[in-house]
Amino acid sequence: MRYDIDAQRVTHERLNEEVLIINVVSGAYYSGSGSFADLWSLLAQGASTEDAAAHLSETFGESAETILPGIRDSIGHLLAKGLIREAPDREAPDGWSLPDLPRAEWQAPSFAEYTDMWDLIQLDPIHEVGEAGWPFAPPEHRT
Repeated sequence: MRYDIDAQRVTHERLNEEVLIINVVSGAYYSGSGSFADLWSLLAQGASTEDAAAHLSETFGESAETILPGIRDSIGHLLAKGLIREAPDREAPDGWSLPDLPRAEWQAPSFAEYTDMWDLIQLDPIHEVGEAGWPFAPPEHRT
């Protein structure tokens, strides 16, 4: 199975060893580094679970059988959070590209979820500016 990212719901950026992902609908944001950043990069390029396992196996010098359970688990979490979706008709590119960075030992991909910015994201930056500057939440918006 191949996957894609719904650009209407999710924005993402890779910064060297880390990837930052924002679900603009829910306001949650996610951060992961190392093997997770590499897995995300491959999925964003159209890699299937098996493609990602094969490429990460070569990259980290581990067997595909060793890393496949962690990859499947991470993909399951990404699907559950709505960050990726199945794309069975998506074509595979000719090759995979990952940044040329030093890599540590293989560890199962994992990411952290943060929901603490949702109140700020919901503020209207044009109309909700007070003497204190932006962001300013009027008393009725504060939680």
